[in-house]
Amino acid sequence: MVTRMVALIVAAIAGFAGPATATEVAVLASDLAPLSVPNNPERPGFNVELVKALFQRAEIPYTLAFLPWARAQYEVTQQPDAVIIGLARIASREAAYKWVVPLIDTHVVFFTTRKTGAIDTVEEARRLNSITVRAETPFAARLAENGFQQPPVEPAQSEEINARKLQAGRADAWLTYDLRGLSTWKQQGFDAAELVRGKPISSETVYLAANLLFPEDTAERLRAALAAITKDGTYEAIRARYFDGPH
Repeated sequence: MVTRMVALIVAAIAGFAGPATATEVAVLASDLAPLSVPNNPERPGFNVELVKALFQRAEIPYTLAFLPWARAQYEVTQQPDAVIIGLARIASREAAYKWVVPLIDTHVVFFTTRKTGAIDTVEEARRLNSITVRAETPFAARLAENGFQQPPVEPAQSEEINARKLQAGRADAWLTYDLRGLSTWKQQGFDAAELVRGKPISSETVYLAANLLFPEDTAERLRAALAAITKDGTYEAIRARYFDGPH
């Protein structure tokens, strides 16, 4: 999906120019490894590295701040010159943000251990006694829409907690993004051979999103920058630093 959208941008914008905006853009991020990683300038995460490249190519000044995820989502709605890195474009959020550029496609999956076996659908998950999800994300709402209650759904405050719950047998499954789950599991030092990834139950595109009053000319320059760095190979070079294989 990202590839198709970038192709449309390339076709629509032959190039971009113009002086840098006088107003610094407040770029907000949260700890969502491997897409955004605080306090790691060498490997700040795919999304952060990509967004930095976009702002540099478009010659737009910015500041970068890491905040708790719920606060970052709130702050971007309060600041007209703010953007947020890594927001999935879903129906419940569509009208609340300006969707500036797509960053990467992700898949929502159930992670389990070999003891439980693969869970490939929401229907298969109904037999489980406990499903852990990160609080204040769409995952709990997604399960609630399908008739799941608490328990078996057990929200936690971080994906690190969710990984530990799954590894310790305190949860039968963990619903999250595939890239996020794999990265967190490895960061915790757990055996990758014990983690089982189910088939995607949905796919979402993660965006650089903005306040609804974010200047459209600035948004257009960022879209043009994405088209440019996709065309010259910069996008793929950044992606290769974090993930295996082309997108």
